[in-house]
Amino acid sequence: LPALIFPLSGFMTSHLANGQLLWLTVDYLPWIVLGFVRALRSSRWWLLLAGGLTALTFIEGRVYLVAYIVALLAILGLGYAVARRSWRPLVHVALALFLAVGLAAWKILPTLWFLHDRVQALANTDGIPLAALDDAFLVRSVTTNVDDTYGTIIIPRHEYAAYVGLVPLLLAALGLITRPLRPHATVFAIAGGVFLALAMQTATWALFEYLPLTRELRNPSRMIIMVVLTLSVLAGAGLQRLTDATRRWSARLRAATLIPWVLLAL
Repeated sequence: LPALIFPLSGFMTSHLANGQLLWLTVDYLPWIVLGFVRALRSSRWWLLLAGGLTALTFIEGRVYLVAYIVALLAILGLGYAVARRSWRPLVHVALALFLAVGLAAWKILPTLWFLHDRVQALANTDGIPLAALDDAFLVRSVTTNVDDTYGTIIIPRHEYAAYVGLVPLLLAALGLITRPLRPHATVFAIAGGVFLALAMQTATWALFEYLPLTRELRNPSRMIIMVVLTLSVLAGAGLQRLTDATRRWSARLRAATLIPWVLLAL
């Protein structure tokens, strides 16, 4: 279930239904995170996976996503550095980004030159209103070319649709309180909270809008895909906790317990 939450979320289905095939590079995100986390636990060679796929994301033209990846790695690196009281996670972030820049330099440099003399601040910076959050995560609709209105905010549905369903949200909550996995869950929960704040139409985003990078990115609502990623990780932790708790149960009892969850997810 957790492995399917991210690629089959409402964000992916709605954007692909609208013909935005560049968002297929979103599927690199879990592998980038895997490379970074595994590098912390074992060999630094795993950073080749994180840095290489970040470079490939830029090469394939998804500049928005590269900005999100850099922010995610920075948040994760800082979170793990505080949790472990070590500079090593931040060093790994720097190495991963150095590899990404090195591998994609042949496209990054001409891109920066091309954008140097052009207007970069874009007008469309509407985020997700608070009233739309339940629709974002719990409504399955992937209707194309539909705009939804929340007060004075008009937002295309595919720009904020991020359906994951009730079961993954409950599993994510369980994962957050699972003691053995709490350090990892806390770091990812913080990352998800930061991206949710940036994606929403709040005063928080207005502050970030003046930063050199974020002011040049329109549609902050798209950052909700990073929230879906963190929810997927937390849901995996929650499912692991549930599996461990029922390991001694009989097969029939397990089935009786899981069937209601499956029905809720339908």
